[in-house]
Amino acid sequence: MKRGRRTREALPQRLRRHLESREWWTEDAPVVVAFSGGMDSLVLLHLLRFTSGLGPRELRAAHFDHGMREGSADDAAWAEGLCRAWGVSLHRGAAETPPSQEAEARKLRYRFLESVRKAVGGGVVLTAHHADDEVETILFRFLRGTGPDGLQGIPEWREPGVGRPLLPFRRQELERYAEAFALRPREDPSNRSPAFARNRIRHQLLPLLETIHPGAWRSLRRGAKLAAERSRAMAHLLQPHLDAVVEDRQDATLRLHRDRFLDRPPEVQAEILRRLVDSLGIRLSQRATASALAFMGRGTSGKSVDLSGGIVLFRDFQWLVLARRGAKGFEPGPGLSGSQEPGARHPGGEGDHQALHLSPESAPDEGSLRLGGRTYKVSWRTGGTPPERRETRNTPGVDAILTLPLGESPLEFRGRRPGDRIRVPGGTRRLKRLIGELRIPRGEREEVPILVDREGTVLWIPGRWRSPALEPDAGTSTWTIGVRDAGDDT
Repeated sequence: MKRGRRTREALPQRLRRHLESREWWTEDAPVVVAFSGGMDSLVLLHLLRFTSGLGPRELRAAHFDHGMREGSADDAAWAEGLCRAWGVSLHRGAAETPPSQEAEARKLRYRFLESVRKAVGGGVVLTAHHADDEVETILFRFLRGTGPDGLQGIPEWREPGVGRPLLPFRRQELERYAEAFALRPREDPSNRSPAFARNRIRHQLLPLLETIHPGAWRSLRRGAKLAAERSRAMAHLLQPHLDAVVEDRQDATLRLHRDRFLDRPPEVQAEILRRLVDSLGIRLSQRATASALAFMGRGTSGKSVDLSGGIVLFRDFQWLVLARRGAKGFEPGPGLSGSQEPGARHPGGEGDHQALHLSPESAPDEGSLRLGGRTYKVSWRTGGTPPERRETRNTPGVDAILTLPLGESPLEFRGRRPGDRIRVPGGTRRLKRLIGELRIPRGEREEVPILVDREGTVLWIPGRWRSPALEPDAGTSTWTIGVRDAGDDT
């Protein structure tokens, strides 16, 4: 009984000091406990509900039924009954289809917890992970061959609002607290099954390590803390390299300057790649990392390679592009197995932009053209301009002017389409080949305006190319078209 009184006093006091040092929530903010009904979450909920001065003003619980084992619905009903008896509001959720893997179950669970957090007006979600959970996680990741980042253990805080207040405490402390207050948690039979690697680590490997090296769990946690410090230092040291290499980022697409990337030592290249892919939500294996680095060094422009999780790496002249398949500006190149979704818009195709029709009969006139989020202002009038003003070449993004024979009408400004061809003396050739020769990056191609004749043949790409067949003869009546890039469409 003496041990019970000491436990009743020690754990709440230590937890209070720990939470006061963290300041995870304000006085009026709601706090949601992720409540499975197991021993860990039961102790956390009891501590916050019944320890004077410890709990928040608005305490709630959230229970998610994964449906992965028989009897899980009974656990949900039990949780609801206990919360009702304790005067705690319970939010219940369930998987529509039981997940087949723990990673999928975890994703569904955290998605549900975040939805509850938002529904109650923000605040914080608290989970009951403790010190033994962290040690088991470190060992599990180490045995799977994780890198230094994986040895950091379980983070105490996870954005946008998940805290883990029991990480400083061991399982046996929570068990003594539960015994002292006669708490009866729900038992998950799978937690004892040796079929699961984590259970063998918990019940066999950790006890063995303690006999070999007493205090092994403390050493492992200390190593995790050092790994976390090293990881933060690495992120700080790596940032200048990322700033120099990453040219542009839009949603799920990253564009890297290839020469600058290859200027870095191989170890730095690997770390840059891993962190960038990780920012897209994917962890690269050692084999995938080596394959991607080899492609970044030797792959030719227009080629691509599939990485895991729907991430594609392709080379676009001097650029290396990491993108999710289907992201804006993404085009499958040779080597990709993917194809366009039925009904998807082809970059520059009809439905993805508006076309602007031009005719000298309506001159002077003006209009605007929107392509891929950029807006172009177009004006036209009859009459010519001095020869040196007929076209501003190779200066994308600035004003461009074209003078052409009056007989070249009507015309249309639009984005490119599959099968487009350009007019050259004596015939036509493929627009796609010209775009490659002009080295227009893939991510910009859907934003490039083109001028076509009544047959749909390309005559002009403002600021980049004009058909040699457009040169007006002396004394020929002309009309002039001007284009101004107005920038991003807002």
